[in-house]
Amino acid sequence: MNSERKLQWFGTVRGRIGYLATPDLLLYGTAGLAYGRTSASGSILLSDPSGQGVSITNATSFIIFHCEAQAPVVSTCYAGSGSRTSAGWAAGGGFEFRVFGNVTAKLEYLHVDLRGQTITLASPSPPSSPGVGMAYSFDHQTVDIVRAGLNWRVDWGKAPVAVMAKY
Repeated sequence: MNSERKLQWFGTVRGRIGYLATPDLLLYGTAGLAYGRTSASGSILLSDPSGQGVSITNATSFIIFHCEAQAPVVSTCYAGSGSRTSAGWAAGGGFEFRVFGNVTAKLEYLHVDLRGQTITLASPSPPSSPGVGMAYSFDHQTVDIVRAGLNWRVDWGKAPVAVMAKY
């Protein structure tokens, strides 16, 4: 079984609550909604290096499937793919401190968790049993991020400060 899952893009809508540890240091936690586009694909391949021909048959449960391969060809017994936009949650924490004036720097950790995904693996006509399909489920898509940033704080209530240079 070959499978692959990709996170194509994601975004978050989060709140932030913190504690001002010193006049220049904010410690905070953040949490909220996460959303993103995931894609998944899977396939069951059969190859025969001996050149004699090989087949597989499975008759467990309620599913019966069959696939054949002749060397040197690799036969795709079952394959499927899908993509979707998923919702989930995000949570993390960090700190932000004043570097000078209105400039602050921050370091933040964020964990994002998006729902799982199920795709259907369908059989192409020969070499597989026609009309047979099976579901393949992927667990939650998670990503952990550490990021750093610089911010410029705007004081909307104060008059702008003129900067003059002397030559």
